[in-house]
Amino acid sequence: MDKEKVVAIKDGFFGGSRQRVGSVFDVPKGTKGTWFVAAPKAAEPAPAPPAAKKATAARNQTPPAPPAGGQPGGGSDDLV
Repeated sequence: MDKEKVVAIKDGFFGGSRQRVGSVFDVPKGTKGTWFVAAPKAAEPAPAPPAAKKATAARNQTPPAPPAGGQPGGGSDDLV
């Protein structure tokens, strides 16, 4: 017997068990109910948007070297 996955949108009772809102369970294919809907199909994860890829690449780079000839961040001469 073919089965399909559904998601409860209201509390209900099916197959000898109480199903709460959000629970995913199997029903025989073609079974109808007002308190559950077909579960979304499992899909491939969406690729990361281009901005996220750039941010990841920026985080993976080596930080710049401190200024030469002084303390990291410059000396007090740089303060305004």
